[in-house]
Amino acid sequence: MNKIIFLLLNFLLVNICTANPSLPSHLIEQSLRLEIGNYSGSGFILKDTLNVVYLVTAKHVLIDPKINKTYDDTLKIYSYPFDSSTDFQDSIYVDLNKLNNDRNILINDSDAIVLKIGMGQTNENVNQIKLNNDVFGFTSNKSINIINEKEFSLRYFDDVNIGSEILMTGYPTSLGLLKTSQYDFHRPLIRKGWIAGKNIDKKTIILDCPSYGGNSGGPVYEIVQESLFVHKYELIGIVIQFISYEDILFDKNANPRHNDISNSGYSVILSIDYIMKLIYKN
Repeated sequence: MNKIIFLLLNFLLVNICTANPSLPSHLIEQSLRLEIGNYSGSGFILKDTLNVVYLVTAKHVLIDPKINKTYDDTLKIYSYPFDSSTDFQDSIYVDLNKLNNDRNILINDSDAIVLKIGMGQTNENVNQIKLNNDVFGFTSNKSINIINEKEFSLRYFDDVNIGSEILMTGYPTSLGLLKTSQYDFHRPLIRKGWIAGKNIDKKTIILDCPSYGGNSGGPVYEIVQESLFVHKYELIGIVIQFISYEDILFDKNANPRHNDISNSGYSVILSIDYIMKLIYKN
């Protein structure tokens, strides 16, 4: 009898420890949809310890690498609330030319880009933003959920644990068939996966979690178990690409005839280290 009770308690303890924590709504609201020209991606807003507010995304979401210029002069930013029953959205528009002239676009050799868009307000509502003159639009700040460095945990590359669970949020607008309504691509989707490895030289993180066009620039969180019943979601970086799988077909003479490239299901994450280095270097 004692053995049965012990096994039952052990089973319950294992299930409690591995149970998925309830998902805070702000994790979804922190993910933003970005549109620039005919392209789209994901991103988030970060407020640093000096109260400066930045938009963070992947560089290739905004800049054409072939000509090293933005795809368009205007960037449109959309934020949606967690409550899917409402059509409300916050919108911000950024004049990229003016922002660049004011030296408010921060880049380096990595695939990260940071736009200085305003200052956080010092009142109790941490979501209030005083936008720069080169940023305009109609925003009530009802759904924009800022990642506040003072209050939100960032997990740097050296502390990221291989084997930990992660959450990826963003707007994979390349999914779905044209002329169908399989899902609302105006709202973010959540994906769950695992940290599969780390590239030490490049300070990138490999996820066993597929990503698609539109996910780039979106935030990724490591699920950290602090105690038996307490979990935290810590920001570890942004999505920059998926890892391709190449299947090469050969003819009867063993010459490559056709190669089929597909999504392997693994994704590459640029660590938060690069983003914070950009912010504090300037």
